Amino acid sequence: MITNLKEITQKMIIATESAESASRVKSQFIANMSHEIRTPMNGIIGMTELALDTKLMPEQREYLQMVLYSANGLLTIIDDILDFSKIEVGELRLEPKEFNLRATVYDTVKTLSLPAHQKQLELICDIHPDIPDKLVGDPNRLHQVITNLIGNAIKFTNVGEVALSVEMQNLTET
Repeated sequence: MITNLKEITQKMIIATESAESASRVKSQFIANMSHEIRTPMNGIIGMTELALDTKLMPEQREYLQMVLYSANGLLTIIDDILDFSKIEVGELRLEPKEFNLRATVYDTVKTLSLPAHQKQLELICDIHPDIPDKLVGDPNRLHQVITNLIGNAIKFTNVGEVALSVEMQNLTET
């Protein structure tokens, strides 16, 4: 009976170590693939933005805006996958730095205006005047959260508007 229990315990230890190793390998693979995909995607985004800065016919501009929106959407998905793998291994870190809240929020919302327009939805962004321009936080994570929230709101709203309102709850200084 004791020998059987020791044998089962040993098998469980081996299985646990094997599962943890497989999880690490999977997370590393996802991180590597995300990086490999992100690099050309950033090239597509950059070249599309350059093309949008040139003289274009309205139809060409619309097509390039759709390319830019789709490329940014794919980049968001890639970032989400990478973040999920980082969360699994406890390596997701916020990168706090000083940033302009209004610019970050408005730029993020602007990237979502095309899909809102395509669904004939009004996209509203209201930042209360008491909100400071400069904050310390992780602007990339903020962009990611806003993109996911508004993107889902646009996806699941058929008529009317999607609104983002930024208000201050509590001000703490560090």
